[in-house]
Amino acid sequence: MNDRELLGLKEKSLNKIRAEEIAMIFQDPMTSLNPYLKVGEQLMEVLKYHKGLSKAEAFNESVRMLDAVKMPEARKRMGMYPHEFSGGMRQRVMIAMALLCQPKLLIADEPTTALDVTVQAQIMGLLNELKQEFNTAIIMITHDLGVVASVCDKVLVMYAGRTMEYGTVQDIFYRPTHPYTLGLLEAIPSLDDAKEELHTIPGNPPNLLHLPKGCPFVPRCEFSVETCLSKPPSLDHFGEHQLRACYRKAEELRA
Repeated sequence: MNDRELLGLKEKSLNKIRAEEIAMIFQDPMTSLNPYLKVGEQLMEVLKYHKGLSKAEAFNESVRMLDAVKMPEARKRMGMYPHEFSGGMRQRVMIAMALLCQPKLLIADEPTTALDVTVQAQIMGLLNELKQEFNTAIIMITHDLGVVASVCDKVLVMYAGRTMEYGTVQDIFYRPTHPYTLGLLEAIPSLDDAKEELHTIPGNPPNLLHLPKGCPFVPRCEFSVETCLSKPPSLDHFGEHQLRACYRKAEELRA
């Protein structure tokens, strides 16, 4: 980050980067907060450790941030325990905690997985607003293509830990060039489609300890050729903004 190699940094250096420059919202808000500590204590701890604020300063800043994530009765919530919050409210606390130090990068790992559809929409709308307000870049890790379409500017499609395709949201959704991306998009149910059966990608994900010698997607790919079995395709430029890792030409996939 900022031309610094993060791998191999000492714990003290990493702790300086965490929260201050890179923060994370974890997948399950139900288990991400300490059940033994009041929410206010957990928020204030971040500011006292990373910013050196006094207890009073940390309290006021935490309330301000809870207000920013649209937490009702923010000051009152500071003295409550996580079990007194709904799932959506806990996720708002996690977002507030991640933004306390105004990091340059926010990593959101499936931030709406444990929430119902209505709350999901509220959280995604909130992240969009906060992205603009705090000028924070967001990496959204998700399998939900609806979330990708509503929040993201650029998309990296991964399979078995490898990049299959990269491009803008418009590129990926309207001009996909990789068999895995095509399979994902075709599997999305449509209200306008009268098909009785949903499209599925055949087979199962590979064992990550024993990946195929060639492309990891080859056992499930209907477009595979002999070369795919022996050598992983390189990630090459396609068009103006796209990257793809596939031996087949994009035109052949769309035919």
